[in-house]
Amino acid sequence: MSVRDRAVQIAEEIGATVGRVDDEQAARLVEAVDGAGRVFVAGAGRSRRSVEAFAIRLLHLGVSAHVVGEATTGAIGPGDLLLVGSGSGSTASLVTMARRAVEVGGRVALVTIRGGSP
Repeated sequence: MSVRDRAVQIAEEIGATVGRVDDEQAARLVEAVDGAGRVFVAGAGRSRRSVEAFAIRLLHLGVSAHVVGEATTGAIGPGDLLLVGSGSGSTASLVTMARRAVEVGGRVALVTIRGGSP
């Protein structure tokens, strides 16, 4: 398969994925990011890499964005948003993180393929 064929395949897969995104939920996520004092992102494995890239894009847009677990990342607090990326939606460390964020007055958003996950 040529590089061009692979690029077309990737673009088609991205298009199919974006086509499955619920517009109302996407709008709620945009509102949550827009209304947050700071945005913290967390994930594990490949999901972590995706949310790290998202944090960079948020920084480019002027949003105060931080990656959980980095040496310079402070503590989440009231008015902040924790955005968790998790395919399963049930990674124990991320569930614990989300619960702690709520305990200190933060909000949590989850991007997952498993609706109804913890």
